[in-house]
Amino acid sequence: MEIYIYKIEFDHIKENEERLLQELGEWRRGKAKRMKEGSDARITSIAAGLLIDKILKEKLGSDYAEDDIIFNSFGKPGHKDIFFNISHSGDYIVMVVGAANIGIDIEYKDDKDFKISGRFFTKEEIEIVKSQEDFRRIWTKKESLIKYLGTGMHIPISAFSVEPDVKVMVEEYKDYFNGKIYFRIFDIKDGNRNYFISLCAGNDSVLEGVILKKIGCLR
Repeated sequence: MEIYIYKIEFDHIKENEERLLQELGEWRRGKAKRMKEGSDARITSIAAGLLIDKILKEKLGSDYAEDDIIFNSFGKPGHKDIFFNISHSGDYIVMVVGAANIGIDIEYKDDKDFKISGRFFTKEEIEIVKSQEDFRRIWTKKESLIKYLGTGMHIPISAFSVEPDVKVMVEEYKDYFNGKIYFRIFDIKDGNRNYFISLCAGNDSVLEGVILKKIGCLR
């Protein structure tokens, strides 16, 4: 399993925004075009689309075509021959690729976030949060679990706990959590920002031997 780490080239992509937008497949282009022209959100969306295309083409070669991208009932994209998941925060996009279902989330330290834990964390989690690092670790685990399940925000992030163990707090969502769930956390330091990356999988062996790869210019 590999994690691709890409630092967004905001200036380069903004200068070539229209050209790069047209290079994207229909589903990623449509997603990016819904965002304000020239905005960081749009640039990030374009970069995410370029990263997906680059990595899947490297992995699948001539077998890759955008038409092979499939979507579950909640809109999570996938591919019949390979599992992938993507996340972004701040200046970074991360993409994980492997042979089994996986969820990934990246977040960077932001002091204001610490104040919202009471709205999204369970009682058990709140008791564990003693620092910004505790908050970020739990938050990324919760987000990566949502990404692993592929449900989007259909399941509220407050409906389950990941610390000290995964526990579903709302009965109607129990069917989604039908097996063991495992996590692995990495961190990236970039200047005064500390990024946390969380992986979530249904098998502990899936998280062994993870390779981190930094990606340079996409186009």
